[in-house]
Amino acid sequence: MRRRWASLERWSALRRNEDGQELVEFLLVAPLFFLLLLGMVDFGLIFGGYVTMRGGVEAGARMASVDNYGTVAPCSPSDPTSEMVCTVIARIGSLPGMTKQSLQIGISFTSGTIAGDPVADAVAGDNVTVCASAQLHSTTGLTAPFIDGRTASTSSTIRLEQNPQFGSFTSGSVTFGGQTVKGMTCPP
Repeated sequence: MRRRWASLERWSALRRNEDGQELVEFLLVAPLFFLLLLGMVDFGLIFGGYVTMRGGVEAGARMASVDNYGTVAPCSPSDPTSEMVCTVIARIGSLPGMTKQSLQIGISFTSGTIAGDPVADAVAGDNVTVCASAQLHSTTGLTAPFIDGRTASTSSTIRLEQNPQFGSFTSGSVTFGGQTVKGMTCPP
């Protein structure tokens, strides 16, 4: 009988022994915690990049509406349309969470009276649309399967206050600060 009680006491002592429990719990929870943490970092950078791109496009549209384009940096070719595109790129600046080499810019005009019709010679009162898009990329690499290759885009439409000296930019490319940026067609 005594042997039986000793066996039960040992079994009871083993059940109360919780050494290593914290380590096991940590190993179960840590991957989920790091997935959430790194996901928040990636999506925070992407959101910051989108806000930066949106602000740059809006500033570029405002500058386009008053025909204010200037040489902000070496821009090639050096014509009014290319310089307007370079001004928009300079306003956009860096794009955290996005691939800067995939940046595309578009500038198009629509008549103020018949929306959607392209205007050959834009005049004050018409609308100018400035748009941009760039591919997203994962900074941490953990969320790459979910976001790599997707595209973020934004546009801003504003009424022209002056007759513009620049034209539409929907194709071709511009080199600004050593980076080649392609044109794109802005969505209606």
